[in-house]
Amino acid sequence: MNIGFIFPKDTILKYNLTTKECIVLDWLVYFMDSGSQEYIDKPSGRFYWVSYQKLIQDLGDFIEIHNVRSTYGIMNSLITKGLLSKIVTSKNYRKRVYFRFNPYVKQELRLGVKNMPSDPFGLEKEALKISGLHPEVLDIMSELSSIAEGIDLVFKFKHPNDGGKVTKSILKFNRQVLDIYQGFFTKQKYRLDENFIKRNKRLISPASYEEIKSCKGNWEKVKKLLVKAAKNYSEWFSPKNQPLTKDWLPRDLSRWMYEERNGSSLFIACIMEPPETIGSVLSDKVVDNLPEKVYAESIKFKDEFFHTISTELSNQFWFSINNVFKLENMLRKKYSDDYMVSLWLGNSGEWTCKYIEWLKTCWGENTKWYLMVRHIGSKGKPWEKWIFSDEDLAENGVSKDIYEFTVKQ
Repeated sequence: MNIGFIFPKDTILKYNLTTKECIVLDWLVYFMDSGSQEYIDKPSGRFYWVSYQKLIQDLGDFIEIHNVRSTYGIMNSLITKGLLSKIVTSKNYRKRVYFRFNPYVKQELRLGVKNMPSDPFGLEKEALKISGLHPEVLDIMSELSSIAEGIDLVFKFKHPNDGGKVTKSILKFNRQVLDIYQGFFTKQKYRLDENFIKRNKRLISPASYEEIKSCKGNWEKVKKLLVKAAKNYSEWFSPKNQPLTKDWLPRDLSRWMYEERNGSSLFIACIMEPPETIGSVLSDKVVDNLPEKVYAESIKFKDEFFHTISTELSNQFWFSINNVFKLENMLRKKYSDDYMVSLWLGNSGEWTCKYIEWLKTCWGENTKWYLMVRHIGSKGKPWEKWIFSDEDLAENGVSKDIYEFTVKQ
């Protein structure tokens, strides 16, 4: 990358920036604006994962930062001076630090302090947006903002009345709620995909649409309907209930109401009742899809490690084993031309069997005490260690590609 920054003098003086800090800031602006960086969204804004090793790799030849400690010192100084904010989280059981520029710092770095616009915080523009939200919708949002499953809030947003931004999603939600009130939230306007209907046939019925229809012209009914559906939706996040995997469940209000891209509405699916428990879902069909040798190896594994588990965990066990077998087939297709990967995968079911056998000792002699059903599969703690267990593939960088591919599935 090109090293060379031109920040306004009054901005440098305002924050008392050193040359080293300016170079790192220039790198951060480029890094965050590249559009391909990993990020997480929080109510306070979007935070980007910054790899200290990457920063050292890019800038180590230009400034004296050759270890994580010195890099940490610079980043911490930029936080102390008010230019950056950070949050610490974890991914795959490893600590990660995410950063964002504080409000309007990037504009000051570009324009200078004296050339900032007269309404730098956009309060006038934001006020116009808020005035476009119906008061009853704001009231409903207040109710939905407090609904939680355990200690986690179901929907992730900051209420506009509390200083939250009026995003496109919130404006869309406003329109969707108004459609219920005005009688426009119909099958024709909000078309559901046939596969979505089939997957949720127990939850979606003509009665769901009758409930929506009965709310026309009555804000009290609209509010009760949305709160009831949201509380049912909160049950979807419970470990004891379907779906088994929760990662895909939207926490965005408008996406929960309706996603045009895939023709789904979890709002409609939640109107009548909460989801089924995992324990009520028979795993027979899942077991039937497994090759005999995978089934035999799994039975031995289950009897040895999870002999007394509940029906719910038993279903989760078989779903997890089945997902590993599915990943094996996906890898076989993706790496069909790669001899080393094909050798590792072996014949159908062999890779899954090897994984089960490996899992029994993944934490040494303590494995039997520590291993739980939730650890099985690509979302489990030992998965990364398993993927990197083949030294040849790890050395050639293939293991990293395989790992990233499997955790996304």
